[in-house]
Amino acid sequence: MRPQEVIAATMTGPKHLKLPGHDKVALPMVWLGQSVRTTVVTRRYPEFARESWMVSLGDAVYRPRLIEKVFKADIRARIGVKGPLMLDSGGFTMMMNNRSLRVDEIASIYRDTQAELCITLDIPPIGTDTRRKRSGKYCKTRDNLAALIDTVQPRRIVPVVHGTTIEEVDSNCLAIAELLPKPRMVCIGGLVPLLRRSMRHPEERAASIAWLKTLVSTVRREFPRSVIHILGAGSPQNVATAIACGADSTDSLAWRRAAGFGTIYLPGTSERFLAPRDRQRENSRRTVSREDLELLEICLCPACAEWPSLKHRVAGLSESYLARAAHNAFIVLAEARSAISKTS
Repeated sequence: MRPQEVIAATMTGPKHLKLPGHDKVALPMVWLGQSVRTTVVTRRYPEFARESWMVSLGDAVYRPRLIEKVFKADIRARIGVKGPLMLDSGGFTMMMNNRSLRVDEIASIYRDTQAELCITLDIPPIGTDTRRKRSGKYCKTRDNLAALIDTVQPRRIVPVVHGTTIEEVDSNCLAIAELLPKPRMVCIGGLVPLLRRSMRHPEERAASIAWLKTLVSTVRREFPRSVIHILGAGSPQNVATAIACGADSTDSLAWRRAAGFGTIYLPGTSERFLAPRDRQRENSRRTVSREDLELLEICLCPACAEWPSLKHRVAGLSESYLARAAHNAFIVLAEARSAISKTS
């Protein structure tokens, strides 16, 4: 494809995601990741209940009893949400922990779950895999997709595309299309290392963005009416990058992880501590500067609204994980909206 064709193919796609029981969701969009094993932010901040949420069967790898108690039961009540819900198979978690659920177990969960969208069980390749090993993983991912669409309503199943070359991506898209010609959504997996590396090494960023745009346009060419989702963008900067590269949808769990680490997000910045800390790697995360505090002072998130004065706001966020999490979720969504406006 010529450069202008790549840009055109990347930036065109569906305008809304239509799901049963929900208003049309405008695209691009961000799904907020929520573990069913941890504290639920929506209890204290119900303003987020109608956002789009994503949960993972990776939680069931650690606690199998959650399958019947949560994933097959009233999962919406468990996490306090009313908006669209997507369930991930937890393939990456399973790979990292060398533990897994069988595809027939996942199919059984998907049949009963309240989630409107269910991501197929993919087998992600890793950087050290040979071409032959990657090919074997792609075949296994295809077999898992076939098994799921045989037993679960096909429109609920979300396939995942992997590939280290355009040829691999093309081949895997064709394999999906043979089984599921018009999926509601298609995920692009395996991009988390690329996104993280591009943030740490600015000299690689241009090449990473070019590759990401090419990936999105390649998948879009095969599935022009499907929502193109980039799995695990995470931080506000990476969410904005995914949208700028033409993705219709992405997800973030980083807002919770940052809050758990004690940091907050601010517009246009990386993570910030609210006060100096004694750390082994002093420069790994910065402490808020005067300019950062000016941004925090005008923040309109539900958490910051609890403390009108900056002094009490800093203290409140410092002391409360839930407040930091709500603040970070707000920033992720706000940065996504900003990126959307720039691409419109």
